[in-house]
Amino acid sequence: MTILTVGCSWTWGYGLQPSETYSAHLQDFLGVNVINAGTCGTDIKQSIYSTYQLLDHIQPSIVIFQLTTFDRITLGVSGKKNFVDQNYIVNKPNLYFCNGEYERLNGIGDSEKHLVTIGSYTECLDNTDSKSISTKFLMENVIFDEYTLSNTLIDITLLQSHLKMQGINYAFFPWFDLPNELDNKLNIHHKSAIDFLGDEFFIDKGYHISNAGNKKLAIEFIYPMIEEVL
Repeated sequence: MTILTVGCSWTWGYGLQPSETYSAHLQDFLGVNVINAGTCGTDIKQSIYSTYQLLDHIQPSIVIFQLTTFDRITLGVSGKKNFVDQNYIVNKPNLYFCNGEYERLNGIGDSEKHLVTIGSYTECLDNTDSKSISTKFLMENVIFDEYTLSNTLIDITLLQSHLKMQGINYAFFPWFDLPNELDNKLNIHHKSAIDFLGDEFFIDKGYHISNAGNKKLAIEFIYPMIEEVL
């Protein structure tokens, strides 16, 4: 059995060693291969893209998908190069693995990426270059638009349908509580990771959690999800 975990820096394990992530603790607890495909700063759509890219390469039995917050967009900004080279779709993911017992991805695909987050937005408020102008426009007009959010929900549902058709078990869970209008429309685990853990496991103000928190999350929160889908 191989388990693929997907998400943002909370899955990647920001500030932690590869052995301290919830993916690593799942691997130790279950005695199976768990591949950590978390990507720091990524949004839900990029995580969905990563999942599709990795399915054929890894052929997981189970996908554990961590929903990040809805306040960010990941943009691929290699369009000009792809247009000039007439090479639009990368057929094989360009994967980079950490060495060692616990596999943690460093990157997926070879598209240059730009993250639009609250942090990148505040950093560019006084700048007038094209990337800063685009970042400000997207944060102020696009990210929280109903159309954008609805398309994200559709993409989540399509991925779940694809996994089901491929015979791949899956569990989706939020890191923070979702707004009720989103929560009610998604086939996901309704309790959030942060609500489950409480306040004692944070290692910073960004809600990244400690080794002990990840271990608790793996054994007491995510493992019961796996039992449900098997």
